[in-house]
Amino acid sequence: MRFIKQSVIFLLSTVLFVACSGSSGESGPSTPLPSGMAKIDASTAAPIAQGTIEVVFSSGKFADILLGVSAPVPGTTTPCVADGSVIVSGQIADLSTLSAGDRILLQFADCDDGAGQVLNGTYQVDINSFSGDLLAGLAQLNAAVTLDGFEVTEGQERTSLTGGVTLALDTTMPLTTSISVSGDSVSVSDNTDAATLTLFRIDTTRDAGVAPEAYTSAATGTLSSTLFAGAVNYSTPIPFMGFADEYPFTGKLSVTGSGGAAVSLFALDSVNVRLEIDPGDASGIVSKVTTWEKLANGVVGDGTGIRGQVIRGPINPGPEIEGVINEEPFSASFSVLDSENNIVARFESDENGSFEVALVPGEYTVVPGPSAPILFPEQQTKTVSAPEDGFAEVLLEFDTGIR
Repeated sequence: MRFIKQSVIFLLSTVLFVACSGSSGESGPSTPLPSGMAKIDASTAAPIAQGTIEVVFSSGKFADILLGVSAPVPGTTTPCVADGSVIVSGQIADLSTLSAGDRILLQFADCDDGAGQVLNGTYQVDINSFSGDLLAGLAQLNAAVTLDGFEVTEGQERTSLTGGVTLALDTTMPLTTSISVSGDSVSVSDNTDAATLTLFRIDTTRDAGVAPEAYTSAATGTLSSTLFAGAVNYSTPIPFMGFADEYPFTGKLSVTGSGGAAVSLFALDSVNVRLEIDPGDASGIVSKVTTWEKLANGVVGDGTGIRGQVIRGPINPGPEIEGVINEEPFSASFSVLDSENNIVARFESDENGSFEVALVPGEYTVVPGPSAPILFPEQQTKTVSAPEDGFAEVLLEFDTGIR
């Protein structure tokens, strides 16, 4: 996937790297992880969806390192793609293959993988079971991978990871790779953010028998991140499916937080997604359509929308009198509907009638709430347009029914 940090030998920077890449970029000490479940509403849905969707696609390249040590020789040093090295050590019963009980220790020393990441530190692979032929690329493998202070540096940013995972790899069907990554707890932190993934499982299948290569990804677990307050539980009731470097064209992600609040993400196609946000307060579901690209950056309708003022009139009975103001601003709640009559946003005007709401560019209908001080509020709908760039200034006029 294009919005996942690609590394030939590194899983966990992609599992949780999003939790350390969505911040403002300002430096500072790591923030302790918050406790309790996260609040999910229109303002938090995008970063929460961003963080959890990354988890679903995190295991794609992890197995490559095990395929890369098909003939591990303890004590040998292997140069990395661009610079640095990897020292291989451990206990291997048969240097021509892998078997249960084998242990591989990989010590990275300023290892530049050629993709902009430099790796340092040690991670340990303990083989639980193995069958097949690594040299032929047809094998089944189950292994425990342990990381302690493992670091990856990308530009000026350094990320540390601690924890353990269980890896299940199956390449026995030609051109097809199935990868399952699971564990009790993995933590990642950098100089600004921190995150923890607990009781998780990630399943990915890649099929090179079709062109372009097809993939399927599914996941379940709990994610805590300083990208948002609290923790969320997530699952994929409909696995995500896509091709090669494209975003998924189908699939569903369900995320739950505190008080029954939830956000569901639906892949509409390889460009667009829909978020359905339920704050859990009986106010109803808000639907937002955005793109994968915007979601990857944690924004929905960022930088575009409408702003302006709502007014009502007349406010005086009888005929209008020249020079006498016969309209006024008012405070009320409003819903915004898309072309399919889905509620995509809600906003409330202040006492001056002023409002602003972020929307993806497009045509919308504004519907006053039932308590708005006007005549038949839900019948006085207004059509508005969110531009491709910036906010449209609008004046929305409503009838009080006073005559």
